[in-house]
Amino acid sequence: MNVHTTNMNQVISKSDIAATTIFMTGSTGFIGKETVKQLTQGDAQLLLLVRSEQRARTVLKSYGVKDFDRITFIKGDLSMTGLGLTAAGRERALEANVIMHAGGTMDVTLERKVAEQIFMNGAREVAQQLDVTKPKGAVPLPWIQWIMKSGGSRISGVPTESVAFITNRSFPVEETEALFTRMGQSWPDIREQLPLVTADLDYRLRYTPLPEGFPTDYIRSRSGNMAMLGWEGEGEPWIIVHGLLQSADEMLPLGKQLRERTGNPVWLIDLAGFGRSPVHQGDEAFEGQVDALLTALGEFEGPVKLVGHSIGAAIAAAAQMRSGRTDIRLGLLQPVANNSNPNVLRWVSRLPRGVMRSLLRLRSEKSWNQMFSSHSGVGDSSVMAEAMGKRIRSSLQSPRIAGAHADLLRWIHSGQRKGARSTLWAKMESQHYVKNVLVVWANQDQEYHYPQDMNSQVKRIDVPYGHYFPTFRYKETAAILAQWADTLR
Repeated sequence: MNVHTTNMNQVISKSDIAATTIFMTGSTGFIGKETVKQLTQGDAQLLLLVRSEQRARTVLKSYGVKDFDRITFIKGDLSMTGLGLTAAGRERALEANVIMHAGGTMDVTLERKVAEQIFMNGAREVAQQLDVTKPKGAVPLPWIQWIMKSGGSRISGVPTESVAFITNRSFPVEETEALFTRMGQSWPDIREQLPLVTADLDYRLRYTPLPEGFPTDYIRSRSGNMAMLGWEGEGEPWIIVHGLLQSADEMLPLGKQLRERTGNPVWLIDLAGFGRSPVHQGDEAFEGQVDALLTALGEFEGPVKLVGHSIGAAIAAAAQMRSGRTDIRLGLLQPVANNSNPNVLRWVSRLPRGVMRSLLRLRSEKSWNQMFSSHSGVGDSSVMAEAMGKRIRSSLQSPRIAGAHADLLRWIHSGQRKGARSTLWAKMESQHYVKNVLVVWANQDQEYHYPQDMNSQVKRIDVPYGHYFPTFRYKETAAILAQWADTLR
């Protein structure tokens, strides 16, 4: 097998490199690290824009960069006006006669203004600060495609096929605009769909396949800004909201059982920032989730049975209360809010959000397997703790998903007791809740205790399982929920 590689020092001639000073953004990124590594083998002077010199040195050293003699770190930030450069930093950057702009971030949880500053205005800021008024040359498109085919794909990790859409052709849209005008339609605005598309791509890149035996005959849909999986049917729909360390996918066996037992429509919702749903834009983690679910519920007319597991139960209950609707019946499976037992997560939740997110991402697959095994018991054969451990480990590599988990864990385990957590269940005091709420509690759960402020008249069923019983004991759970639904008629 012949392996073709491309050396950056062969792209720039040796005679040019000797007199070359390169200003570069994104030097610690996926492509940037390899570029720096190769350029340090030549004679070029490298000026690297970084937010932290110490971190940049650590990243580059771990990647195999050994020679820092010709590297100068210039402190700055693409997300800041003027690149965050000091006067001295700007003067040093102006010495460059080559600019490589490779900066950016794959963090899809960025606020819109920050993302616009980095991706839309970053190149403009580089050009303005370094007095670049007009490109002196351009790399021809065939060269880019040749580089990718000749080793660039291997270096960058970007498939060669991914540059197939890059073209130097122009595509007139006047005829299309005229057609829309004749049809009485406005030009389509896809901005509303972009967050969902981004989240779906992130999901596809991160998650590992579901275990064998999981249902595959579901349909995909959305309600509000939340992605859904499920089945159509007759009668009053079920809406199921998952808990932490899961997505709608893990609820598929339970949803399928409910569909077969009742014939009702069953919809499994991904919480904001989980699974295929984009992050919410609220200022507060829990309230943002409630707002997103409220919007989704607004698209369901008539009575519904709303079932939530773990933190999903708290979000479902809060959404029902805020909606003011009396046609929503609540099924609360292991509801979690202010009822956690003392554990390590209480300490972890006091750490900064970024640190907590990193700790979640670094936890090993073996550790997740052990945790799920302790909650599963024998379970149903189609659901394996090992498979779930692998899925959560891979999914938490997504900044979007890890951030959503960190936010809700912080809400559960920290904050003031006077907040929404401590009053949530106490609000369920009216006779409406006595008649229309079911709590299923797993008494082998070591992480949480039954909510002490829950209305004692609310129907409660205890089961001898662990926290994740809706996933591992989905047949028993579906039977309990279906029997409860029969009593509501």
